[in-house]
Amino acid sequence: MTTIDETALATNLKGLAHPRRVRIFKLLAERPDVGRSFQALQGETGLCDSSLSHHLSELERCGVIRRKRRGRFMSFALQTDGLVVSAKVLLHLTHLPLAPPVLAA
Repeated sequence: MTTIDETALATNLKGLAHPRRVRIFKLLAERPDVGRSFQALQGETGLCDSSLSHHLSELERCGVIRRKRRGRFMSFALQTDGLVVSAKVLLHLTHLPLAPPVLAA
């Protein structure tokens, strides 16, 4: 594995290294092709503006999500390219077969 792969993997994992960001990730994964608006995420997570903005910014900085302006509103969706590579690297490192994960709801 190259240094670039290690850096990308660490960055992606850092983005998901907080329970609230994992919750946001799970919500966005429910509709990966459409994403969700800031207002929808706020309603579903119960986070205040500043806390949700912080977590969304961190997820975006780590390459886990992307934002898109829709008129005067922002929507957010998964940035799957880096996540797929990171997941494959993790599976390769652990020698585990590709199997669906079991996550608690």
